[in-house]
Amino acid sequence: MTQEVQAITLLEFTKGEDGPTWVSQRKGWNIEEFVCEWEGIGCNSLGFITSINLEGTSLFATIPVSIVNFSSLQHLLLGSNLLYGSIPSDLGKLTNLVYLDLSRNRLRGSLPEFSSLNNNLKMVILSHNQFSGKISPNYGLYFKSVRVLDIKDNKVSGIIPTTLGHMENLMELDLSNNYLVGYIPKELGNILKLEGLFLNDNKLIGRIPLTLTREFLLLKQLHLHRNNLSGTIPLALSELPKLEILFIEGNKLTGTIPRELCDRNLNENFFSHTLTEEFLNITSLKRDGCNSIACSAGWQSTNDEGKDGVFPCEKCSSKDGNPYIGSNKCKDVKIEEILFNFYLSTDGVNWKRNGDSWKDKNVPVCEKQGIECSFDSNIIAIRLKDMQLSGTIPGDLGFLRSLEILDLSDNSLFGGIPNELKFLPLVLFDVSGNMLTGFVPPDLCEKDDVNENGYQGQFSCSHLACPVGTYSSFGRQTQQHLCQPCSQSQEALFLASKTCSPISGSSPEIMNPNYYQRHHISSVAQITGLACVVGVTIVSLIILVVRYKDTSTNVRSEYTKGVAVAEEPTEEEGILDSYAAYKKSQNDDTVHVQENQKKENEEKRSLWTDVPDILKV
Repeated sequence: MTQEVQAITLLEFTKGEDGPTWVSQRKGWNIEEFVCEWEGIGCNSLGFITSINLEGTSLFATIPVSIVNFSSLQHLLLGSNLLYGSIPSDLGKLTNLVYLDLSRNRLRGSLPEFSSLNNNLKMVILSHNQFSGKISPNYGLYFKSVRVLDIKDNKVSGIIPTTLGHMENLMELDLSNNYLVGYIPKELGNILKLEGLFLNDNKLIGRIPLTLTREFLLLKQLHLHRNNLSGTIPLALSELPKLEILFIEGNKLTGTIPRELCDRNLNENFFSHTLTEEFLNITSLKRDGCNSIACSAGWQSTNDEGKDGVFPCEKCSSKDGNPYIGSNKCKDVKIEEILFNFYLSTDGVNWKRNGDSWKDKNVPVCEKQGIECSFDSNIIAIRLKDMQLSGTIPGDLGFLRSLEILDLSDNSLFGGIPNELKFLPLVLFDVSGNMLTGFVPPDLCEKDDVNENGYQGQFSCSHLACPVGTYSSFGRQTQQHLCQPCSQSQEALFLASKTCSPISGSSPEIMNPNYYQRHHISSVAQITGLACVVGVTIVSLIILVVRYKDTSTNVRSEYTKGVAVAEEPTEEEGILDSYAAYKKSQNDDTVHVQENQKKENEEKRSLWTDVPDILKV
């Protein structure tokens, strides 16, 4: 590319109405000036652009498609700006790219695909945007040279690809604060150089893979908090020689924290610099190696400074308390409240028959519709087959500790099967003929006797519900009926399907719970509602644009680059050194980051740090 063509391509960034103002505040950025002397631009000896560093410059623009013509580009640093729109689909074809930072913008669309020919890529930082969709199954195959992959704080969904285990040079993997589901791939334990794994604040289920506990791994930080992980904490985690930080609270983990793990005094830096001498003198609050990882089962955390489920902890007053370690609240079990919550969660006002008995406090528990009790008035069965239930199954049912039969078949329930049901002494469990998605919780799959599970030593999740994509006439596996895959022209979209239906090319939106509302809505009402949505969206966009224009975001990017604004990029070692320096000093930046996060989304707090201020007195 000639100097003129390079200049014209760069000026594509400034085509918006704010462009002239932005250009006037930059050195160079004039087609008459030598492009290699423009602020934020670096070139090689031949005059080809190798670096674009416009971090924190309040750039309000889209990424021009023509940027892919910079074939010599090594560093693209556009973090902490006001970029919007999607990433050009061919960006991944820049085979000389070493460092990509698009963090802290408002970028949308799918995650960028990268060429397997790029053996230079070291860091990919896409955090704090609005990327959505799934991670490509082959994503890990494109990133064998990558040291840092950061996709936190987006809207990425689906499962974590097993191919990420092929990223043999990876040191940091951050997928936190997304909508990821499914299991933690055991293949992640194959990344021998991995030092930091951040999977917190997703919807992951299953056990902590034992492959992540092997003693030759270099893991220093393991963040798994606020998911739906179940099982117990592996003792072998204590054998990770370099482990310093472990957070597992806010899951469905049971048992105790292994004493060997407590003795490692993990998470010390999270607490030592925040506790005042007066606080340490309170004898009723004692921090140790165990509650620094998570509060014990039957206890709750009283920490309201952004780190739920850890010290300080207090014992639950109820005998039932809570069955999970690392909880931030105790459960005061009241049978009437559990039943009423189930009634509300399943659209009780529209139940087919006698649903009102569930909300009427004057009706004894054992006389409510579908409930059967033992001689001592404990609930042993709930049968609500074909009752027109619509909604989600609340986990509170797991506290009905005498419940042996739960039949919710042939309704319109959606969402997942709660892990709490593992605490029930179930003999019969039937959720067939609903619209449930996801997976059967592993702990439930290992229960004896329920639906003949464990018969002749054979345990299978299929005994509770046929997986998505399969079916049986019972919606689950029996001795006579196996879960069969659908034919190529048919599909089974839900757990516990009894039949397959013709493939209709339905949009994935069908998996959204909002789709399953009562559909007694006329066409006129639908059109009116759509018009309202469009109107609100347009107004919101106008407000958003005005806000972006008026907001200064000269905030330092979350990653320090060590690349001078108008100088040639540093070598790989310099990049990694600067990244390490960032990791060391991130504590100071975290306070500002967390304040912004609380304003944008109180429920999704990012804790991707070494030493954040998590406890202030």
